[in-house]
Amino acid sequence: MQTSENKPSLVQSGQGFSILYKNKYLYSRYNPSRAIISVIEKLELLPHTLIVVFSPCLWYGIEELLEKAKNANCSILAIENDAELYSLAKEQLAKIKHTYSIQFIKAADALYTIETLSESGKLKRAIRLDFSAGVQLYQNEYTTLFNSIQSIIALFWKNRITLVRFGRLFSRNVIKNISRLPSISPLQERLHTISTPIFVFGAGESTETLLQAIDKSLIEKCYTIAVDAAALALKAHDIRIDGIATVEAQSVIDACFIGIKEEQATVYADLCSRAIRHTFSSGEISAFMSEYSSAAFLKRLSSLSILPPIIKPLGSVGLVAVELAKLLRSNESVPIFTVGLDFSYSIGLTHTKESPQHKRQLRTTTRLTSLDNISAAFATGTQKFLAKNKKPMITTQNMSGYARLFAQLFSATPYLFDCAQSGVSLGLPLLQSEQLSDFLSKLNATSPHKTIKTSLNTGLKSKIIDFYTEEEAALLHIKELLIHGENAMSAKEKESGDLSSALLSLLRERDYLYLHFPDGFAPSTDTAFLKRVRAEIDVFLKDIRLSRQCL
Repeated sequence: MQTSENKPSLVQSGQGFSILYKNKYLYSRYNPSRAIISVIEKLELLPHTLIVVFSPCLWYGIEELLEKAKNANCSILAIENDAELYSLAKEQLAKIKHTYSIQFIKAADALYTIETLSESGKLKRAIRLDFSAGVQLYQNEYTTLFNSIQSIIALFWKNRITLVRFGRLFSRNVIKNISRLPSISPLQERLHTISTPIFVFGAGESTETLLQAIDKSLIEKCYTIAVDAAALALKAHDIRIDGIATVEAQSVIDACFIGIKEEQATVYADLCSRAIRHTFSSGEISAFMSEYSSAAFLKRLSSLSILPPIIKPLGSVGLVAVELAKLLRSNESVPIFTVGLDFSYSIGLTHTKESPQHKRQLRTTTRLTSLDNISAAFATGTQKFLAKNKKPMITTQNMSGYARLFAQLFSATPYLFDCAQSGVSLGLPLLQSEQLSDFLSKLNATSPHKTIKTSLNTGLKSKIIDFYTEEEAALLHIKELLIHGENAMSAKEKESGDLSSALLSLLRERDYLYLHFPDGFAPSTDTAFLKRVRAEIDVFLKDIRLSRQCL
């Protein structure tokens, strides 16, 4: 081996080889394998654990680890961040027998690999093993990488829980809502059309504070977008609402639209939401699609050019409203102001005044029930923190998580400003009310408000009818196969395979039937699985038939 400090060199030790690299020995010079084998012997593995091996180099202890992993039904992923050590480890791995179950990759490819592996549903947790002192050469990189691996696995299971709870409703809403697409305003024609400043209002209490501090004539110089729960707050201050963002799939959202029928606001509705099928305002409806899952049926709808513009799933309607504002502004120099995205609340007040939550609190107040929602501040999982104005507020793990996601996604966005004086820091430049008033007062008061005129996408109608027709025929055929078995198979299906193959082929393309099952990672011909699928067929058949009648 070469002895240059820039190349790893094998060095004879008392009981094997060590490696000298960058003036550092990567193993003990007396017994190089003892340390890692001792760790592996004490290792207790839970089933479906991903064992992340960092800097494997000479692979000491790999045979012992393979035996343990096999018995516990675990996977091994080996990762190397250094190009020279990767080449050395790859050469050494080729000399070892029975390593077919080990995946060895470069650190740069790790996150993509983990995302792919996690989609199988077979990874439930990850543990870390450092196989050599090569890890110390990139300590921060490996720590950050492992934290990201854990986050990806945790996020997958968090999303799975969401799908189990709401996946069926999301899928049903999508299938029903596409029938409305030909008669609503295409979002595609609205993208990059707003040249006036955009104001995004969340439902946090800072919205009320700002509305009291800023004259409404100044706010109305902007294109105003309210999250659904904040629309009534703007109406109470007699402020024109240009757009309302909504993503909620359940009927609870209806309360946010009571009393705004006469508003000319455009409702920007998620295709998964309930709002598309209802007339909540006198304005238009424009749809977008939150990609709540990488489902096969959604990919088919996209390939047929049926789906509206797709955005990543953001979870919070506040984040969605800001994402929409970015898509609507004509260029990056058009300022976007946000307020009410507090992701926190004061003791006794969880939302801005006039929001449905605030009105419900007013309605339910009695001599025995306080006007203030005190219990929300002391519920399980809440925690105190100092807000932007240095005053104590309450947040939760979910809300603080949305705030971190907001900062991660939007903190580097040009000309995006936070006008809230309270709440969690969003990583945006802060504007005081006086600064905002001064800026808005200098805008040309005679500039007409931007009115967006769009044409209806009537060309979609035939595509959607064809999709419904194909889906109805496929669901009826699956039903026949489940009832009559091989007798219901077509000649083509009999030529290409057996009953199981025919069922799996049909189910893979219609994963809305089982996406919400706890074990719905992939279709199965297990009897219990197929019984649950059979129960779902009639539900979706009814949705398809009723939706087709609406076209």
